[in-house]
Amino acid sequence: MGYSFAGGAPSIATADKDTQVLLVEKAPLDAECGNSRYAAQHVIVVKPEKTNAEAIEYYKALRGNNTNPSDETIASFVKGARENINCMKFLGAKDPKQ
Repeated sequence: MGYSFAGGAPSIATADKDTQVLLVEKAPLDAECGNSRYAAQHVIVVKPEKTNAEAIEYYKALRGNNTNPSDETIASFVKGARENINCMKFLGAKDPKQ
């Protein structure tokens, strides 16, 4: 799999389970990471003081009157976004407030 946010995160998680992982990047040197290069290094999180229900309502409000993404997709997105903080800390990120 290519090395971008979408490829890197599952590769790290798989390697953490003592499984060998091969990352193959088709982009030339200094152009790797696909769309992740243009994401301004943003990672979406749910603030610890917010409940999942509050986060879900926020994303539903962003969706407006549309039905896509579905409520189930939004709930899954929020669950994953909540886990991003712990994942980043595990990888060595520091809390900027400390």
